[in-house]
Amino acid sequence: LVFRGRDRGLDELTTTEPGEVWSVSNGQITHDEFDAVTAFGMERASLEDLVGGTASENAQVARDLLAGRTGAVRDAVLLNVAAGVVAFGRHEGARPGDATLVERLRAGVELGAQAIDSGAAQALLDRWIVESNR
Repeated sequence: LVFRGRDRGLDELTTTEPGEVWSVSNGQITHDEFDAVTAFGMERASLEDLVGGTASENAQVARDLLAGRTGAVRDAVLLNVAAGVVAFGRHEGARPGDATLVERLRAGVELGAQAIDSGAAQALLDRWIVESNR
């Protein structure tokens, strides 16, 4: 999958603007336009909503996200988790022959939201922290 924001040329999926998505599957390239606001009912965000800060500020944003905070950062994370799920194509509903791009991305957004909301994403981070400090 390759992404490009229509206005600012962002190379990831966000809710700041509609974008274009090129998919490669079985040697075929398809082009779709995608807007998470209209496709998933997410709120339109500004670029300023997503700009990072210092390492400690960004770490706090990540902790807040994993603790369930909603908003522009969560939406952007879920969209890009969804893109990874779709690109990997292993999740039911995310494989190319299963559905449209929007439906496949929706399956990935749901999977990402479940991982955050269930605490599984935080538990994985906690395990990484323990392992990296050994």
